[in-house]
Amino acid sequence: MQKFTNQLGTSPNDINLLQSDLASFNEWCISNSLSLNIDKCQIVTYSKKHNPLHFNYHICDITLHRSSLFKDLGILFDSKLLFNAHVSAIKNKALAVFAMIKRNCSDFHDPLTFKRLYTSLVRSLLEYASLIWDHNNVGHNDQLEKVQNEALRFIGHKCNVQRTPHSGYGNILKLLNLEPLNVRRHLSYNTYLTDLLNNKIDD
Repeated sequence: MQKFTNQLGTSPNDINLLQSDLASFNEWCISNSLSLNIDKCQIVTYSKKHNPLHFNYHICDITLHRSSLFKDLGILFDSKLLFNAHVSAIKNKALAVFAMIKRNCSDFHDPLTFKRLYTSLVRSLLEYASLIWDHNNVGHNDQLEKVQNEALRFIGHKCNVQRTPHSGYGNILKLLNLEPLNVRRHLSYNTYLTDLLNNKIDD
């Protein structure tokens, strides 16, 4: 369960409302024979301010742990919603998965086979819920494109795809019918916006 409130400046009313909601939710849990693992409950303040308002919320007189990083449905949300930690995490996970592919598929030489493995096991990690975390940040984009370039470099080497040293990977992208990751994210945004404007997205 997640509960949000809007804290405007130093509004004590918002603080009291959230604390009251937490107490009511705990009472509801008790009345329905449900138990909360309070040690796993966290409080996060999302703010661009250098010194945001902090209050020690509690449940059953136990102060909730305050965190600057929270994972929800596979997305790492930081307190400033910059998503640096999330991008770094998915980059490292994608590289680890691709390393596993290289170890276990060393005898493969078909570029389309590597494409299927890459798109299903690696690229899917890099694109999961990008509508939420991608800010078109140049640094984030470079980190993620390096993962795809690593895959393209390996595929080109294993499958004898000629590429001028220190050049781009356009010929391998064309051979595999792939697009740069930032292009795919932009297409995803456009598709989502089109569906939203045409009432094709459920509430």
